[in-house]
Amino acid sequence: MKQILKNKHGFTFIESLVLLFIFSITAVTFYSVFSLGTKHIIEAKNRLAAVSLANQKMEIIRNLNYNSIGTLGGIPNGSIDPDEYETVNTRNFHILTDIKYCDDPFDGIQGETPNDTIPNDYKIAKITVKWGEETDSQQVYLVATFAPPGIETSAGGGTLRINIIDSGAIGIAGANIHLHNAGTGVDLNTVTDSTGSVLFPGTPAGSDYEIDVSKNEYESVSTLAVSPASPYNPVTDEHASVIADALNVKSIIIDLLSDINISTVDPLNNAVGDTTFKLTGGRILGTKVSDGEPGYNYEQDLTADSSGEKSISNVSPGMYEFILRDISDTNYTFIKMDPGDDTSSNKFTLSPGIALDVKAIIADKSVNSLLVSVKDNNGSVIEGASARLKNDDLGYDITLTTDKYGKAYFPDASGPLQNDTYDLTISADGFKSDYSTVTINGLVDKNDIALIPA
Repeated sequence: MKQILKNKHGFTFIESLVLLFIFSITAVTFYSVFSLGTKHIIEAKNRLAAVSLANQKMEIIRNLNYNSIGTLGGIPNGSIDPDEYETVNTRNFHILTDIKYCDDPFDGIQGETPNDTIPNDYKIAKITVKWGEETDSQQVYLVATFAPPGIETSAGGGTLRINIIDSGAIGIAGANIHLHNAGTGVDLNTVTDSTGSVLFPGTPAGSDYEIDVSKNEYESVSTLAVSPASPYNPVTDEHASVIADALNVKSIIIDLLSDINISTVDPLNNAVGDTTFKLTGGRILGTKVSDGEPGYNYEQDLTADSSGEKSISNVSPGMYEFILRDISDTNYTFIKMDPGDDTSSNKFTLSPGIALDVKAIIADKSVNSLLVSVKDNNGSVIEGASARLKNDDLGYDITLTTDKYGKAYFPDASGPLQNDTYDLTISADGFKSDYSTVTINGLVDKNDIALIPA
């Protein structure tokens, strides 16, 4: 009897893995396409609901008497809520209504040539409906124009133009503006146009119009009242005033925010950790009523980490001042900032929209060292003077050049100083040389050197 053998066919382990891989790719692709399609369908439904809401709100405005078209606390004033929320099919929608007078250039502009003595030609209503994260792709808006019946008549007040610009005088579009005045009842929010401006014809005459300005990545600014209502006498950011039948212009400068990375190091560029200091600067708010000194929008006590590093994010550009505090001021002597201001060694300038790396150079008072400060007989610092420190017995003879603050620090990288007496010679072109001896024991601050013209 013959035994018949049959081969049994099936999938090998590798073939199974390949099949599983292909199935996984197919499933993931299908799921991704399905999820993306579902997301687009949901967003389309949200957009249709938002358009419907905007049309409903606009229809309400269309049915109002012209004189009643306005927002609560707005210019023009009315009964329409400028900022509200509604829920449609469990989805929350944010509804913003902005209504303004328009000074149409067809018949002139107030304050220009030709001059329009009635600048409130008609009203423009813009309704914006947002949902979700309220990004640009998650909002819709409708705009409509409403003309007065018959001949245009003055709405009274004056025209307030707010210009938001950067320090290069370039207008900033899309800046958020909050205009508030308790006396006139104005309390509204709007955004600047493509030129960085916003125009408010028909603004009630009055003083102390408070303006708050903000935009993502830019510094936020709030105008201030004058003393005694404020601790500062504002330099440029005082409240606005509106004179009737006139064009009133208020310009506010805002710049991109910046970052500061401060390193505290010794004169040989070794890190000095756990340093405490005060940092003051940024935007000048005004002069302090208490002492007449400048007041800034940034003033903080800070501490560098164990590596001598401290980072400060999103601060206003401007001049900053570094001052050692507490035990750091007791144990160290400040030398300079690098890079630093041309005239003040403890100050530096922060430009808009950058991340600045700056070093605070400080010297340990317990280390045998010499800090030389050279000036002329009028008290002006002398840059480029030669400072020669010499001790023949120790074989020490080093000459350094004073920096832009008139300073030179010993020792340099050539080696430490010893507890001993050294000869110090200071010389500079156009001046008589100065000779003295100095005994080194810890840090010696030689700041009484005044060269006399030759």
